[in-house]
Amino acid sequence: MDKQNVENLFDNISRRYDVANYFTSLGIERYWRRKFSAHISGSEKYVLDGCCGTGISTLNIVNKIKEKGARVFGVDFSEEMLEVARRRLLKINLKSENKINAEIEFKQGDVSDLNFKDNYFDIISIVFGIRNVINREEALKEFFRVAKPGGKLIIMEFNFPQKSFFRKLYSFYIGRVLVNIGGVITKNKKAYQYLVTTIKNFPPVEEFTSLITSAGWANAKAEKLTLETCTIFSAEKSCNN
Repeated sequence: MDKQNVENLFDNISRRYDVANYFTSLGIERYWRRKFSAHISGSEKYVLDGCCGTGISTLNIVNKIKEKGARVFGVDFSEEMLEVARRRLLKINLKSENKINAEIEFKQGDVSDLNFKDNYFDIISIVFGIRNVINREEALKEFFRVAKPGGKLIIMEFNFPQKSFFRKLYSFYIGRVLVNIGGVITKNKKAYQYLVTTIKNFPPVEEFTSLITSAGWANAKAEKLTLETCTIFSAEKSCNN
């Protein structure tokens, strides 16, 4: 599927996307996001959340940031998803009486061609989005370019288990259960058929870890979760770069 069709797909399911994610993951998504948040130290001042979607991951990061005056950017190619993120942020600001320390901006963009200067971000994150990027290698290189020396990369993504038994079990679940639940909630079954295809076609953990390293990142690691159905990848930009 080309870039424009992927954008249209996410525009179409944006309003019910978060609800569908919760039910299709059987609620495990919340556990995964807590594990992801543990990688945020709170001292980051400049943050990029790529493929931010409806802003859940972006705002989870913001909740951990202790630095006053921090700048956080959420970037996504789906304007409809970003509108959901902006409404979510507005609602939080109204409830908390503007107690959020960070300056947050949601903007449309392509993570494989970022409009940010070199050596800018303390941390770059992407949650359940890298598999939808057509040119992942270019995106990883762009992340490396805009990261500060010493900056971190944190990616969380679905994986297709490699062990035979879990592979068969998971294949049945995502092919029969996830597609149908997601289709009913969003009224777009084709969107979830596409998402299942992207999960199955995403590189194995070791292969994707190598791709991160080939983009210039150092100390690439992978933390496998829940029978290898989800992985948190982490890496850093060497201070010598």
